[in-house]
Amino acid sequence: MFGPAAAVQLNKNVKIVKQMKKIIPIIFCSFLLSPVNIQAQVCNTVAIMNVKGKWTTTAENIVYPDNTFSSTQYNQLRTRLDKIAVLFKEAYPQPVGMEAAWYRSIRGNSLVEKGPVPYQFNALYKSWYCNQNLHKLMLGTETNTWSNV
Repeated sequence: MFGPAAAVQLNKNVKIVKQMKKIIPIIFCSFLLSPVNIQAQVCNTVAIMNVKGKWTTTAENIVYPDNTFSSTQYNQLRTRLDKIAVLFKEAYPQPVGMEAAWYRSIRGNSLVEKGPVPYQFNALYKSWYCNQNLHKLMLGTETNTWSNV
């Protein structure tokens, strides 16, 4: 029932199985030492708190600006808001476990003729977190942590 060709093929299959038995432990060890598992081991609260954040400036938020307010007066507001930003950066120079961003906001008209224009300093703090599916640290895209002056 078995011919010489079948015996040769059986010999080849036995050799392949023996080679696979040598290779499988190597493949298994490489999965154990892969970066995914290493990242999974360091994705915890301590790893998050070791992230040294920084301050960045985002685009201004100028919506419906007051037409009676001159551009030189806008520069005065920008200077005031920049001084507030300096105070915040001095108080919290290197955010821990988060990234801080700030921007100027000048919105709307004065409530009285030739009166002050509403303006505001805004800072937001995006936290790092452990993504349990990807097993790595990721920066959040939304935040509930704000400072407004």
